Parts: sequence; C-alpha cells; structure tokens
Amino acid sequence: LYAFNDLEMFNDYSLNAKFESDPLLGITTKDIVKIQRHILGIETLDSPYKMISADVNKSGTITASDISELRKLILGVQNHFDKNESWNFVDANESLTADNFQSFKSTFQINQLGTSMTNGDFMAIKTGDVTGEAVTGFSGNSISRNDKSMLIELPELVFRKGEILEIPVRCLTEDELYGLQFELWINSGEFELLSVENGILTLTPDQYNFGGDHLKVSWNSQNSTSVHTNNVLFKFKVRTKSAGTLNMGSIQIKSQEMAAEAYT
Repeated sequence: LYAFNDLEMFNDYSLNAKFESDPLLGITTKDIVKIQRHILGIETLDSPYKMISADVNKSGTITASDISELRKLILGVQNHFDKNESWNFVDANESLTADNFQSFKSTFQINQLGTSMTNGDFMAIKTGDVTGEAVTGFSGNSISRNDKSMLIELPELVFRKGEILEIPVRCLTEDELYGLQFELWINSGEFELLSVENGILTLTPDQYNFGGDHLKVSWNSQNSTSVHTNNVLFKFKVRTKSAGTLNMGSIQIKSQEMAAEAYT
C-alpha cells in the first residue's frame, strides 16, 4: 500500500515503483527447467507476468540467452542481471497477453488529477523467478517446495599425499530426472579440485562452477534422464595435499548459498 497526500489538483503526475534486493532471491535451477520447457513448447508459461519474469535479459523474447544468464547467477559466476532489474513493476490495470508481454508499462500516468484515486496498482515481478518462490515483505506467504529427495553417496577412500583421485558421485534412488542443483564443500586443506567429468549426466562447462573449496552444479536436460540406484551421476578429480581418509569432514553438501534440489 502507498499514499500521496496533499497533491496539487489538475496537475499531471507519473508514478513508478522500484525495489532492489538480492537478484538470486527465489531463483533456482527449477526456474531454468520451466523456462526451457516453455522455449521447447512442452509446457508454456501460463501468464504474461511469468513471461516478463522469464525474459531475463529484457530482449522482448524468451530464449536460451535468458537461461544462460540465470545459470551464471545460480552458480555464482556473476551477482547481477546485465540488462534488467531484480524486480519489475507493471501497471496492474494494463491488459497483457502472451503476444504483448514485452510492451508492459512500468509507469502509471495521471493526467489532470481531479479527484482522489485508488486504482494505481502495480504488479511486482521478480526477474527469473517464474515459479513464484521469492519470499519478500510484500506478503506473509511463501510457496513450499514439494520436489522429491534424491540421495547421493560418495565412496570411502584411503589416500596418500600427492595422489590424483577420481571420486564418483552415486545416486541411491530411482527416478526420471529433469534437473538438479547442489553445492559441494571440499576441504581445500586436503584436496585441490582439478576437473569435473560426466557420468550418466552430461554436464557442460556452463552447468558447474568450481574454485577453492566449492563445486556448484546446476544441471538440467531437454529430456528426462533415467536414474537408477548406484548410477554414477558424475565424477570429479582431485589432487590430495596430505594422506588421509575421505569422509564427511572432507566433502559435504552445503545449502547456505544453494539449496540442494532435484526436479523429477
């Protein structure tokens, strides 16, 4: 809600809204899955507001370039949108469709103010959050996730200093997988992360980011991948810096920056 009191009558006024927050708020690989399915015509976005959200680079079209920019944000490659704001505010009285979503108005124009007005409403749209999961102070509601859990396992290994280890990440559940995201913390005092290699998931270089003590993965595919118990999802290579045993103190899934999620 907002109000402007004691405005001079019979003048022209323009109203617009602005709110900046963490650009990553509400955004996960699930949004990438939804945008890709829209692009491919498998499951189209069902409102012009979602299309505005999906047009991450504000080009007026929804393409793979929007997915690319979202993924860079998720993986921590960049921390801002190059050509867009974190939030767009759209005149709620405007009639938008899938055909004209790109022409939305962000300014509410009042000509010759002659009486009190109560219809200057805006629709707040979080850039990139097509699933509507950003939690803000705008309301007390949040959408809980209902995606299935997927268990993964790392092997127990004994190693010597200076070894090159290939560590497989295995799945302990069975499902049809469309996407996943997670962050692995790797003890940089014990290991130097060298590379990431494919298992049953084909990971392209733009779908992961590693450096120092972390490996972030944001993967999705056009078609689902059948995952079975003990399948190797992917592997990563490390060089050991000391002798020891691979355990939970060496490598862990972290969720402070990236929630661990699978989309089936």
